[in-house]
Parts: sequence; C-alpha cells; structure tokens
Amino acid sequence: MKTLKTTLLLLAAAAIFAFAGCSSQTCPTAPAKGYCSPKAMTLNKDSEAKLAALSPNFAKVLEFMKSKDISKLANGKYEIDGTNSYIIVSDNDLRTIENAPLEAHREYIDLQYLISGKERIGVKNSADCKSVKTPYKPKDDIMFFSDSYTKFVDLNPGEFTVLTPSDAHAPLIGKGKVRKAVFKVKK
Repeated sequence: MKTLKTTLLLLAAAAIFAFAGCSSQTCPTAPAKGYCSPKAMTLNKDSEAKLAALSPNFAKVLEFMKSKDISKLANGKYEIDGTNSYIIVSDNDLRTIENAPLEAHREYIDLQYLISGKERIGVKNSADCKSVKTPYKPKDDIMFFSDSYTKFVDLNPGEFTVLTPSDAHAPLIGKGKVRKAVFKVKK
C-alpha cells in the first residue's frame, strides 16, 4: 500500500512539474524543492490539456475563453460557473516592486490573462513565505506577505500565467497601465 501511495504522489508531482514546464532538465529546483515557478503561456492544445488536468473546473473556463472576445468585455465580474469559476476584467495602473506585495490564495487558482500592455508578476513558493503582512481572509480567499520574490513572469498581450495556491504572486509590476482578465478557478 505504501508503494501505491508513493507512486501516486510522484505522479501528481510530475503532473504539476509538467504543467509548469518543469523537469530536472528545465528546472533545477524541481527535484530538490518540489517547486518550479509559473511561466507565460498562450492558449493552444497543449496548454488546454494541462489546464483541464489541473482542475475539472477549467473545462467551462476554456469554453468561455474560446467563445468570447475577452478584450471586448467591459470592466467587471462575470460568472462562468457559479462559485466554481468566474472572471474579473479590469484596467490597472502598474506599480513599483516596493508597492507590490506577494498575495496567495487557498481555494482558487488564478489564470491571469493580459489583454493589453506589459506586466511583470513577482512569484515565490507560498511555502517559503514567512513574513505575513495580512493574515488569510477566507471570505476573500487572500493573504499578503512582505517577503521578496524569487522569480518573475513577464506577460505580453495574449499571454497568460497560471498561479496555483503554491504560487504567492505580486501582480501589476511595471510602468504605465494594463488591461487584464483574471479567471478565478476553484481547485
């Protein structure tokens, strides 16, 4: 029985690393720490399969992404599948690194899609965050940290990144403005 549990855990870890594009060849921290930071992606057959494997709630999100011109949506919150998935579209001023604290979620996965502008997102493994700035608020599914980032994800229009509960992230870093859509997907 122990062997089956170990095998299942290793398969789950391999699936997560594969989703992030990680392997012992592409991410030296993968085997040692069990974490590889997110990357920028575009919607294609490969990314669709990875998203579908991450959570069954991504199926309706993918349908929504393919059937709507997200750039034409007005700012606001749009329900996709009740509390299982929704999207928030907004125009945002970018901020400096000093004004962009790390945030993390426990119940939802973020798919952050950039519509226009250029955005940098600081990231760090949530398990490595030690300096809590604002304790977890279950109603909003968010907490903030004062820790420094260990990596960055740079997004250009039409790209997205997926941030799981293991990814503390500091969005909206840069100069100028961006228009983006954040899909919130229950894990």
